[in-house]
Amino acid sequence: MHHTLTNRHYLNTNWEFTQIGGGQANNDGEWLQASKPVTSVHVELLKLKKIPDPFVGLNEHEVQCKDSLPSILPSKSWINTRYV
Repeated sequence: MHHTLTNRHYLNTNWEFTQIGGGQANNDGEWLQASKPVTSVHVELLKLKKIPDPFVGLNEHEVQCKDSLPSILPSKSWINTRYV
């Protein structure tokens, strides 16, 4: 039996991520475009200019996830698995 492939879905593009409940980087329910499927939230937020560069000045302290201090990335859950 011969099978033919009729539809191809390339999984290396069209990925999005969000922060559950929203935060400073996005609104509740807002999905942000990821540049590639294998990445990290910090890398993608930096590319989208949603966070300051952690390697400049004291910005590293602003983008760390901490329960006791306000930050751009509070310790809420992030999802990085939506393919559109």
